Amino acid sequence: MTEEKAAEAPKTYTVVVLCAESLLRIPAERGIRIAPMQSPYGDYELMFLQRSEQLPHIRTAIPRQPWIQVKGPAPSMEIALQIAVGSVNDYVRQLAFGANAWQGLIDVHLAYESSVGSTEREFFQNWVVDERGLPRVAREIDPDLMYRLLFAIQKLPSGDRSRLVRAIVQYTDALQHWRPGSEIYALSHLYMGVEAVTPLVIAREIARRGLKKRKQLEEVLNGPPPDSIALRCATYLYRKAGGYIQSRLEPWARRDVIFRGDKDTFRAAQRASNNLEHGSADHAEIHALAATAIEKTANYLRTTMLDLLQLDEADREQLVNGAYRKPQRAGGFGRQLHGVIESPDVQLAGQDQLHPHVRWELHLLDYRRNEAGATEMRLDQKIGAVLGPRARLTVKRIVFAGPTSASHTNVEFDGTRGDKPREELVTDAGAQLAVDDPRSAKWTQLIGSYTLNTNSLPNLARFWIAKLDPSLAEVAQTLTLSECVQRVLSIVDSDEKLSDRRDESRNLWEATVSADEVRLLLSASFTGERGLVVPRMLPQGQAAELTDSKPLQEMVDRTVQLIKRLATLLDELLELRTHA
Repeated sequence: MTEEKAAEAPKTYTVVVLCAESLLRIPAERGIRIAPMQSPYGDYELMFLQRSEQLPHIRTAIPRQPWIQVKGPAPSMEIALQIAVGSVNDYVRQLAFGANAWQGLIDVHLAYESSVGSTEREFFQNWVVDERGLPRVAREIDPDLMYRLLFAIQKLPSGDRSRLVRAIVQYTDALQHWRPGSEIYALSHLYMGVEAVTPLVIAREIARRGLKKRKQLEEVLNGPPPDSIALRCATYLYRKAGGYIQSRLEPWARRDVIFRGDKDTFRAAQRASNNLEHGSADHAEIHALAATAIEKTANYLRTTMLDLLQLDEADREQLVNGAYRKPQRAGGFGRQLHGVIESPDVQLAGQDQLHPHVRWELHLLDYRRNEAGATEMRLDQKIGAVLGPRARLTVKRIVFAGPTSASHTNVEFDGTRGDKPREELVTDAGAQLAVDDPRSAKWTQLIGSYTLNTNSLPNLARFWIAKLDPSLAEVAQTLTLSECVQRVLSIVDSDEKLSDRRDESRNLWEATVSADEVRLLLSASFTGERGLVVPRMLPQGQAAELTDSKPLQEMVDRTVQLIKRLATLLDELLELRTHA
């Protein structure tokens, strides 16, 4: 190659694009590579990967947003960026369509020349805020399945693929609004997707019936055209003059094929879309229509689009009815608290505050993948009410939820009067718990904390008995913890109204007995040269010396969580009795 031709040859550029707030999660050890892809300047490749963050106190890396690397030739960085952003936008939306989860906000992070042999390379960086805090609730994808889906989309004829991608754009825009309150905007995009895919559905029906033209399908559905020559001539002249006579094929294809003959959902979706577009109804009326039709419309549209692709039956079944069946809800975790403020004063807000409110602090303690392959996280949560000096908040219900179920056995409530903290949890049943929750690694503090917490278990068990069966309140004061537990479980087992919480009650109270046995062992412990010496801890009655305080700290944490869950569970049992 001559020096002149070498100077004219396109350079190689690498572009990195991030998907902020994405609900897609690619397995950390995997990726999806698409190559070769064609551009006017040569072949290039696209690679889907997952960014992760390693926190010092957590063994498993925390998944963050996906990032996509595009590498290939271009005459300039500006053109390389155009190619990369266009490709990423198409393919990440196709991936989001397959996973049924929003792709996030696409933004360029890095771009630089990566040509072999260059000594001076252009570089560009755009600062994008990295995700921090709790890992986002996202949908983990199967890279192999998604690759086969992307390949099936690319195998479509150019015109069909273009129209399907338009429908995919509308569907993935709907996924961005997949949260309560945004049904109107999600449905409007879904119905535009229905309109975009309608010609493909009609073409498929023509081919499926062995026909060649639209008119033939119209005749099959509507019968032959009118015999009247005058009517046929009038229709011809009307169209010739620019008049429009709506075909019956489009409404039929949408109602009977895409919506599977579900006339009610079709009409609701159509009316909501038209009313929003033309402003012909109040917002509340449109929202009511959208809310009734959104889930079925999304399912009908996505299933129809998948039917247009050449997929193996097993792949199609997994995409339609498997883990990707329902759209992943956007919006992340929702946190809500419902309670009652009691105060003799009109002023409910704390000092220098306009309104009473609650602070909710979250700290990630652990993140891991369980044996089933699902991810789990453990949080330290602290709720503090900022109230007036004589105000008191009783917590009735705490909600911390996302698209998946969440457990809240470790919520610490810290009621605050003005600037003075009052460390107690007040439940509907009237239990007030002040739980010692130290973070010091000293043996004496840990043992003291564990002992104080477990010493509260007998009183909590007696409180349960008094609330569940007041006739046994006096008797309960004379019972040991084990005897109290037996009485509690007997009461719960004999009441059919409490059957939904029976197993959890048994597991929790059996755990209290085990915790009390550990307390007895620790009561005889003492500090040795290297750590804590616990007599009779080993099976043969030998002493054990603990050098690491972390297991004991974890026992303290578990006991705290156990006590708090027992307190809130009693509220649930009493509510079941009231409303059963």
